[in-house]
Amino acid sequence: MIKKFNHISIAVSSLEKSKKVFEEIFNKKCDMEVDVPDQKVKVAMFDIGGVLFEIIQPTDMESSIAQFVDNRGNALHHIAFSVDDIQKTIEDFIAKGYRMIDQKPRMGAEGHPIAFMHPKSSDGILIEFVEEKEEKKNE
Repeated sequence: MIKKFNHISIAVSSLEKSKKVFEEIFNKKCDMEVDVPDQKVKVAMFDIGGVLFEIIQPTDMESSIAQFVDNRGNALHHIAFSVDDIQKTIEDFIAKGYRMIDQKPRMGAEGHPIAFMHPKSSDGILIEFVEEKEEKKNE
């Protein structure tokens, strides 16, 4: 079940150039920068009121992100929603007839399990699900 909006991600050709623009727009430095080798991207993240604004730059010119930027230029890449149980989310959407890119979760830039829904199943929009379990408080 969808809990909340997690992040918005734009793909860019130059992380440094875009990061500088958004640092000026948001009037703050980026909150985190990370390389994600298995996804072939470098990522800069800004926390804007609890929702992450993510800038991704391809690190491999043969990757799908590089092809995306070549075809569309700097543009919205995907939106992401937080869920409690990523594997159950995958199974639920497959059962409903949606096509998932990830049949099993993989690790995302923030260190949380993620999975993508194929844009052909979601009216052309790439959707990511991010597992964020609620921490139980000791009483």
